[in-house]
Amino acid sequence: MSLLKGCVLHVRLDEAGYNPATRRVTDLSAECNHGTAVNAAVFAADRMGQVGRATVFNGSSDYIDCGDVDLLYDATISFWLNLAETPSGNAMLVDKYSGVYGYSIFVRPDGTFNLRFGAADAVDYIDTGIVNTTWNHIVLTRKAGDTLKLYANGVIKSNTSAGVDSAETGNGLYIGCRGGAGSFAKVSMADLWIHNRVLDESERSLLFESYRR
Repeated sequence: MSLLKGCVLHVRLDEAGYNPATRRVTDLSAECNHGTAVNAAVFAADRMGQVGRATVFNGSSDYIDCGDVDLLYDATISFWLNLAETPSGNAMLVDKYSGVYGYSIFVRPDGTFNLRFGAADAVDYIDTGIVNTTWNHIVLTRKAGDTLKLYANGVIKSNTSAGVDSAETGNGLYIGCRGGAGSFAKVSMADLWIHNRVLDESERSLLFESYRR
């Protein structure tokens, strides 16, 4: 089993993968979609208590620009998330947007999630049951012409018709905000993966169980 198959972005979001001189956030995938940290890069302990293994976003100006990371019709987005507090507004976690949605995951002030993948694929008010100030594993999968699913800590929370197939290209991928201009997230994040395929249950479990052990 190889998690590198179909991987178009893997940023650990840790201090070891960050170059303060160039602000580069290293992408470990074969695509080399290295990100650029905007404003100060601050790091904290991850879910295993290991110092410097997660990136802290301040909710007002911090984000990472990874450039144009395109997804095909089938896709998976996976990351570890720790909400610092209840969002005061819609907080963007992962976003590729320019007038129309490419793909986006954001959390609302009531703690529910919103998912979008293409203009027709939208799911609102998903209650994941996650608790602020604790680490949670979030996975979004999309099967073309089939379903859009959200998992939290290995448990499925949303399973909906995916609507019209669409694959967005040409716009930047941002971590921690929308388009570098708004909807900033006050969170810590670690180990972000994006695949051009749907990971199966065993692969999702591998991401959850093996991280940092």
